[in-house]
Amino acid sequence: MSFITDALKKYANRVFFETLDASFSYRDLENEIFRQEGLLGSPSGGISAVETENSMVSFARLLAFLKTGRAVLPLSDFQFNDEGYRLLLRNELGSNLNFISSAGATSGETKTFPQVRPGFIVKTSGSSGAKPKFVLHNSDLFFLKYQKIGAHFNKTFAFSPAESIAGIETLLECFYHGCTLVGGAAKYEPQMILQLLSSKKVDYFQTTPSFLNLLFLSGKINDYDLSSLKKIAYGSEPTPPTLAER
Repeated sequence: MSFITDALKKYANRVFFETLDASFSYRDLENEIFRQEGLLGSPSGGISAVETENSMVSFARLLAFLKTGRAVLPLSDFQFNDEGYRLLLRNELGSNLNFISSAGATSGETKTFPQVRPGFIVKTSGSSGAKPKFVLHNSDLFFLKYQKIGAHFNKTFAFSPAESIAGIETLLECFYHGCTLVGGAAKYEPQMILQLLSSKKVDYFQTTPSFLNLLFLSGKINDYDLSSLKKIAYGSEPTPPTLAER
């Protein structure tokens, strides 16, 4: 995917990912994507189920899949290691799945995959009442959307899990505009999040109403300088009117 190559060159000197104690540039990201491409080998078509987390290496691996024209199904460590979930995947997506662990180890048949369009495969939540299903999201359509929206933040927090559609959107929108992702917290607990939001000067925070409420209930919000925050987006569940007013 030529856009990924162009963006890596264009934003080479910008910061891509920050944690409390580390910083990685887009050049670092390019080097890691190149390393991941070497581990992946030649495209074989089909679907690869990948153990994913909110980390520099995982983000690079997902972009490497897109860059080499593959379809990828991001999974949490629990989903990846649960045999029941693997059985569900085989029933829904076919028996020939290629499973790739966070360490890069591969298992599964790699020669009989049918060709699948490159993009992300994500399981719908079923919150609308419809039966949950797996949907392939074409990455090109994401980038076209971000082109229309335009850049509206400099730093955003990688709150949503990387295997979710919200996490994927956060990664791709940030990458498209050459912005910075902040994350790497061992636990998403209120005080750690507040520390990252404050110390890294995050200006766009996407979260859920329940976690936003936890931040208020922690009683720690006033202990941190959050003046850099320009926008907070929250969804995926109902928002109590009292929370919206706060």
